[in-house]
Amino acid sequence: MFSSISLTMALVIGAPVPKNVEPTGTGPGYLGVRFQAATESEGLVVTDVLPGSPAAKGGIRQQDVILKIERKPVSQDTSELVQRIAGTKPGTIIEVLIRRGDKEMVLD
Repeated sequence: MFSSISLTMALVIGAPVPKNVEPTGTGPGYLGVRFQAATESEGLVVTDVLPGSPAAKGGIRQQDVILKIERKPVSQDTSELVQRIAGTKPGTIIEVLIRRGDKEMVLD
């Protein structure tokens, strides 16, 4: 099953806003990725990154595996990550641990 959410990264949680308008810090946070449970490990595999999204600006790529958000493990329950990000105030800078190939890296 695929889920989609959206994130303002560099890594800053964002809210959907019209072009040329600064986020106000209201509304749900979003990533800008689609993902599914990893089949051979923990975390969630990014299946798509929306162009221009916060995730794209923060360096998340297709096939990255999201392992932790704010040093808390990401389970394979896709709805859990959706709730965690949506419940984060837009404008919040977050730390994301990903695995890309056989390397782990922190994006923040």
